[in-house]
Amino acid sequence: MSAQKPYTHKAMKDHANTYAGFKSLMKWSIAVIVLVLLALAVFAL
Repeated sequence: MSAQKPYTHKAMKDHANTYAGFKSLMKWSIAVIVLVLLALAVFAL
């Protein structure tokens, strides 16, 4: 076994921040897609 841990506390914090950013990106992307689809439904008919 290696003497150094494979994951440091900083690495886990960085990963958590990255995951939070990804979740936020997905939330806003879905919201924009829904708004575009609603706009198409309203104005295309």
